[in-house]
Amino acid sequence: MNTLMQLPAFETLVALHAKDPAAYEEFRCQLLQSCIDSAPEIHRPSLALLRERMDDARADAATPIEAAAAASRLMVDSCVRLRAAMAPLATASAGLQTAVLLSKFRL
Repeated sequence: MNTLMQLPAFETLVALHAKDPAAYEEFRCQLLQSCIDSAPEIHRPSLALLRERMDDARADAATPIEAAAAASRLMVDSCVRLRAAMAPLATASAGLQTAVLLSKFRL
């Protein structure tokens, strides 16, 4: 399910937040849960945990800018961990490719 196609116009969301912050928050929570539910089952627990961490960071933030900065830090940390996990795979892959090429060109 493509949840982005279901989003109201930005101006509509701004107006909802201004008029009824609780309704906006409920919509936001439902949309996030819909995204998690539509993900492959194997990824749902990780996404739910990420959502919880993001919600905690938002709750701890004093301003929307602080909340955005906290979310950005979480994303950067995630990318750093992903890169660290992929580094051994890249090294192993390069070694395997080298071995295949060397064996291919040996006469």
